[in-house]
Amino acid sequence: MWEIDTREPSYILEFFQKKGIPYESKKLTIGDYVYNGQVGFERKSYDFFNIPDVFAKVDELRLAFPNNAYLILDINFEDLISRTEHIPNPISKRNQMVGMVGGLVARGVHPIFCSSSEYMVDIMRKIVEKTTDGKDRSPKLRNVRGSSLYTMSNPSERLAMENPEVWRITFLCSLPRVGETVARQILKDWGTPGMFLALDPDEAYGYLRTLRAITDERAKAIVNIIWGQL
Repeated sequence: MWEIDTREPSYILEFFQKKGIPYESKKLTIGDYVYNGQVGFERKSYDFFNIPDVFAKVDELRLAFPNNAYLILDINFEDLISRTEHIPNPISKRNQMVGMVGGLVARGVHPIFCSSSEYMVDIMRKIVEKTTDGKDRSPKLRNVRGSSLYTMSNPSERLAMENPEVWRITFLCSLPRVGETVARQILKDWGTPGMFLALDPDEAYGYLRTLRAITDERAKAIVNIIWGQL
């Protein structure tokens, strides 16, 4: 399941809906787009030259997603240079751009320039397919006419939802900052969501910190939102 920061523009969310990609809008502390807690994307546009902010966001992203952190831009290389009016000299513009790209690559985060927002969504989805298990396993959803509800788009997906384990995973993934990988690990360790939620805040925090995919910040966020204290 995709998680999208609530501050992202609505026109990008429309492309997710248009392509039948399920997502949940929530306020993310790291990244703008996160897939199953495994792949993180920070989106930039004409604010790419806000150098301190870009490098700070990239460093946070790399720590949270060591092998799958991406800086993605919904603008191509040449347009970004041409629209950056505060750098008067074209050669300086290009040199600063090259310096930014080199600095990002050195940090282990490769910037990806896209020609449009829709193409950016396609690229993110393709990256997810290539960096997880080779497939984007999100159920394909369709909008119900006249309603904000979504429904499974084919019988095999509806049949899968009759499996209790699928429902348990779906429920756990609805919790803040919990993706499918973490949800499956919780079920493996505790059997049911109820057993996990029966823990007291300190026990839950201690357990979450044993999971490789959960950082200290993320563990505290989960506990504070679900239990209201730590």
